[in-house]
Amino acid sequence: MKEIITIIFLLSYWGLPGQQISSMEKESTLTILGTSSLHDWHSSVEQFQFNATLHRDTIKNIQGKIIVKSIKSGKSIMDNKTYDALLANDFPIIEFSSDYLIIREQQVAGQGKLSLSGKEKNIPINLYIEKRDPLIFTGDLSLKMSDFGIAPPEALFGTITTGDEITLQVKISMTKTSIKQ
Repeated sequence: MKEIITIIFLLSYWGLPGQQISSMEKESTLTILGTSSLHDWHSSVEQFQFNATLHRDTIKNIQGKIIVKSIKSGKSIMDNKTYDALLANDFPIIEFSSDYLIIREQQVAGQGKLSLSGKEKNIPINLYIEKRDPLIFTGDLSLKMSDFGIAPPEALFGTITTGDEITLQVKISMTKTSIKQ
């Protein structure tokens, strides 16, 4: 009897196995942080979507898309430099995929494939569970632009340069959308 109660509790807590979940843009945020020889900077991603399938202690079949031209800093010159550096006209979408990420206590970990400016690279994922219903993941991912063949943007004939390393601050709120059969 104790085992049945435990199973019922786990199913109600995590949802049924194979449950589809997807990000909610209004409650989710992606922020890009970087440095330059002048000052630190940040940009917000305004259009993105993540979908996955939740299986108790595993998140499977993760697919994410970011619209490059939705990356906004509030400064049009900087935005245009970003779009040029990311080859937005040739590669308008940044894609992320992972077969699975493992949930352990308050952490989500694994790796995924990031496709950026025509280059793919496996990146480590280490996020924290802030809340369980809706499921909210938070954390920082560090990336180097040069790992994706991106030359850090410059301005004023090279007198202002950006640092190679950026941090992607992630807050993804996932809601249940349907049960996958």
